[in-house]
Amino acid sequence: MQIQVTNGYITGYAAIGGFPDGIEVSGELIDSLEADKIGCYRYENGQAVFDEEKYMEVQEAGLLGGLRARREAECFPVINRGQLWYDRLTEGQKSELSAWYQAWLDVTETKEAPEKPEFLQEDKPDGYTNHTGGA
Repeated sequence: MQIQVTNGYITGYAAIGGFPDGIEVSGELIDSLEADKIGCYRYENGQAVFDEEKYMEVQEAGLLGGLRARREAECFPVINRGQLWYDRLTEGQKSELSAWYQAWLDVTETKEAPEKPEFLQEDKPDGYTNHTGGA
């Protein structure tokens, strides 16, 4: 059984086979590793030492990455609509939209996704609404 170590951190393990620069370790060491925390264990003196600070950094990066992806998917398609769409908004809607946009821009600091303004709740992602009815 082997582990892969990069810059002092365990970045992979193999119960079968190995790595070109792998380090032979016991099955107990492999069993002590939590798969979702790989990359956060330092390899010191033949032991896996969990680095809580590194783990929190990884968690923070994942949270921020997820928020950025949500911002791109939920906010930018609305904000990047054309002038004709904006011209149809009331002053109150424009104000709400501006505050919502700023909250999305600040999301990496606040770490809280803003709630979509009420007037956008029924809005389709592509900016079109589906109207049905009689002729």
